[in-house]
Amino acid sequence: MQARALEVGDVLYDSWGWEQTNVTYYKVLELVGSQSVKVIEIGSVRDYDSKAMTGKCWPEPSVEIGESIVRRVSGGVRIKVNQSIQPKKKEYTLENGERVYRPDYFSTYA
Repeated sequence: MQARALEVGDVLYDSWGWEQTNVTYYKVLELVGSQSVKVIEIGSVRDYDSKAMTGKCWPEPSVEIGESIVRRVSGGVRIKVNQSIQPKKKEYTLENGERVYRPDYFSTYA
């Protein structure tokens, strides 16, 4: 079993969907026991391109959505929210002490 490699404040990311690309972000709120974490879905900043149905997005950790959930960590950096959403740790760089995340691609349908 791989050790949990998540910390409080880490952002998890997953991209999923059929005929569109949904992006979901979660923030680690608490480490639970030796193998689980408490997470909450967070918002995102979206930058639409000229087609208005695609663009780039990145996490907005200050915007919390819904209720927190506890999930077991798999492979050190991944959780399973449901069958479709299985986010893993999103890497970042530090710039002036702030976490900066590389943008992710998304698309919408109709």
